[in-house]
Amino acid sequence: MGSIYAYWMKTDAVSLKGKDIWRAIWKYKTKNYTSYKDGFRMIALMATDIRGTP
Repeated sequence: MGSIYAYWMKTDAVSLKGKDIWRAIWKYKTKNYTSYKDGFRMIALMATDIRGTP
């Protein structure tokens, strides 16, 4: 089985266009994620556009 991690990251108007906002990031990785045969890591970012629309 794999592991799930969740993070909150605050972005700012200097690094991205728009206002300061918190964004959610999820990471899932299998037990052998460093293996080129049967492992993988998936990272998902939940973001909004400049109008705040997801």
